[in-house]
Amino acid sequence: MALLTSLPLELQVEIITNLDPIGLISLSQTSRYFRNFIDPNKREFIERLLQLELTEEFGGPAFEYRARYFEELLLFWASEPWQAIRWACTGCMRLLSHVHFDNRSLLRLHLRKPGPGSSEKTLTTWRASLLGKHWSSRQQQSISDEERSRRKRYQIADSIPMVQTFDESLVHYNLEALRDLGLDGFDGLDQEQFRALSTDNKLLQIFDRNIASIDSERCGLKRHLRRCNECKYQGNCFRRGADGGTPRVPIQNSRRIRYTPILHRFFPNYWTGLRTGGPPISDLLLVEAGRAFYIDWTLHMARCPGCERWQEVRAFRIGAGGCWWRPELGFWAGAAHEETVNITAAFLDGIRCNACFAQARGWEELAATLSTWFFRLLAKHQSVLEREVFLGWDRIRELLPSLPSEIQPAVGSILQAEAVVTQGSTVLHPTSLETIQSLHGQLMGICDNMPEPSASEFRHFRLERWCRGFKALTDYLAWLHASAKEIQENPQALVIWALGQDGSTLNGNTLN
Repeated sequence: MALLTSLPLELQVEIITNLDPIGLISLSQTSRYFRNFIDPNKREFIERLLQLELTEEFGGPAFEYRARYFEELLLFWASEPWQAIRWACTGCMRLLSHVHFDNRSLLRLHLRKPGPGSSEKTLTTWRASLLGKHWSSRQQQSISDEERSRRKRYQIADSIPMVQTFDESLVHYNLEALRDLGLDGFDGLDQEQFRALSTDNKLLQIFDRNIASIDSERCGLKRHLRRCNECKYQGNCFRRGADGGTPRVPIQNSRRIRYTPILHRFFPNYWTGLRTGGPPISDLLLVEAGRAFYIDWTLHMARCPGCERWQEVRAFRIGAGGCWWRPELGFWAGAAHEETVNITAAFLDGIRCNACFAQARGWEELAATLSTWFFRLLAKHQSVLEREVFLGWDRIRELLPSLPSEIQPAVGSILQAEAVVTQGSTVLHPTSLETIQSLHGQLMGICDNMPEPSASEFRHFRLERWCRGFKALTDYLAWLHASAKEIQENPQALVIWALGQDGSTLNGNTLN
């Protein structure tokens, strides 16, 4: 270090200006001389934080965002690598997880984290000055025509439909429109060549090259403006209530997470600490016939006015059993409340998270509120599952006349026994589950040896899934009854679960 200080001042300045932001701050901390000479200000510390954000050690693994692959992103949002990624907040100067930011701060092009390798290109903007550092006020500039065109090109390139049909009504398949927009790769092509590109997937590659070109210029260009939800709140950015909240209790839209049934959207892992343990299956997709148990939910982060922590709205005991529900004015407050209670500004200003509610009103009242909410959602969940159980038996009754005559008596006897067990009810009693599992096993023994063409009827997608997944479905129903009974006997188990949860967690997707 003494060797560096012995160099002429001009060479010292030249060396320092070619450091990256991390190196600049590190050098300023080596001695009093360089601390006074460099005199790093907030701008230099922000640049250092933004470069640390791009390192795997501090910022976590890199990820590539493409709007056209949103289905894959839903799965990634529930993965461990996503939980390990950190983003820089230049307000509180910290590297934070995704739960502290809204979607715009993470996914918009100019705020998004650039891809791997971009940190190596970064040099500090520090410059020596005899006049001190002058921070001029920047006037808001209007968006240029060039920037509008760039944004349009990026939107078109990233939204190409993932289908094989060539539809000239879409701008993605209109050669002249793509040329007019200025997208690269379409000059010198005639219609036949352009159509050939569309059919062998090369069109997608051209769009990807356009995206990569814009990414290299614009991705992360304004990361220094990124603020976490709390810093936005402290900066009075939520005076209008953000995405449906109030200035006192702002609410921000968060990730869209894929949950397996509705009950687990608002009570994820509620079985933690129960004697019954966790569910016997990991994913109800294995046993259901449609999309009834696989729903993409937009989650919402709200700021508790009591403890001043941002948490998912389920921590405030609001939410209804449908993915259409949003915590906005006029919507039903949810299954924890009466059907006449809608969300108003006064209602939101009065909500408190589970911890603050328990502190103010006690565990017993929190247990009563959580139990009301839990059992209303449970009833809806059980109803959907039981309907799936009965649909299969009803379908087999319809097929009975078309089955081979030699097996009709045996199948008819099984159907009659099933009707006696269920007694025409649409609600399955726990004691009847084991019996109908046995009857189902007998039915499968007959159907597995059934000749064609009758066997093909049982290979119908919906019925085959019911046949193969029946035991898993009924095992899950039996577990659901057992866990509900335990909670009914000890409602405070829900309080222990609620207070032991991290209210900001957004994990979903599976049952374990």
